[in-house]
Amino acid sequence: MKQSLIALAVAGAFAAPAAMAAATIGGELDVAYQNFNNGTNSGLQAHDTHSRWWMDATDDIGGGMSVVGHFEFDQAVAYSNRLDNRNSFIGLKGD
Repeated sequence: MKQSLIALAVAGAFAAPAAMAAATIGGELDVAYQNFNNGTNSGLQAHDTHSRWWMDATDDIGGGMSVVGHFEFDQAVAYSNRLDNRNSFIGLKGD
């Protein structure tokens, strides 16, 4: 019984990706570095300019229709505690 479950799990792992939606992941890292000296401290400081990442997904649901989605986030690089949503949606596309 245990061997049958393991075989089923392995077969499912190979079959599942064929049923998944097509997804594209991308992003851009945009950071400016600046030397500073304020009289007391000096060094190199990072400033975020426009770092972001995104994922586009589409899945054909038949009948000329597809489910589409775009998820995009601004990611702070210099200050790692910030993640802001931008331009994200999910919807239907078709005739």
